Amino acid sequence: MNLKSITTLLLLSSLVLFAETGDASWYGEKYQGKPTSSGEPFDMYAYTAANQTLPFGTIIKVTNLKNNKSVQVRINDRGPTKKSRIVDLSYQAAKDIGLLNYGVAPVKIETVSTSTQKNISKKDINSKNINVQVGAFSSRKNAKSFINRQKDNGYTMKAIEVNKTSKTLYKVIIVCDSTVLANRIMKSKHYAGAYILKK
Repeated sequence: MNLKSITTLLLLSSLVLFAETGDASWYGEKYQGKPTSSGEPFDMYAYTAANQTLPFGTIIKVTNLKNNKSVQVRINDRGPTKKSRIVDLSYQAAKDIGLLNYGVAPVKIETVSTSTQKNISKKDINSKNINVQVGAFSSRKNAKSFINRQKDNGYTMKAIEVNKTSKTLYKVIIVCDSTVLANRIMKSKHYAGAYILKK
């Protein structure tokens, strides 16, 4: 076992919980607006991250071991390219845990949840108003542009304004009338990384 990286896998209610320690880095303005590995445009002000193995849509908690500050991010990209690193954070996420000052720092990552929902009970089939987030942008203009490009996909989309820290995000969501539809969108390659937005 690599002493720099300790991996723990626990099977709990059909969900594999994952924890690992190693180095983290970050990326920002140079990649702003460029497509991530999931197809979602990179937004340096969104709480997202890159990892080589975790499924797109997985929510992880990242703790900076130098100062114990933590942040939750969603995996929507592949990386880092250097084998010694385990996660590449967006600019905003890195800023929140004080990573910008170091560039690279030791962290612990832990799975919080995953968008994969294998077991759907009958009572959930007709659930109403399930919001599935399919994108997040730092400007309203970019959010509307994304929505316009998706018109032919047959889903009704809208952008909602969310204020986090000192930044405003515009989250693009699809309002689903059933869990079945929500899961279909999350499993779609076109919306890789999509996940249910908690109300």
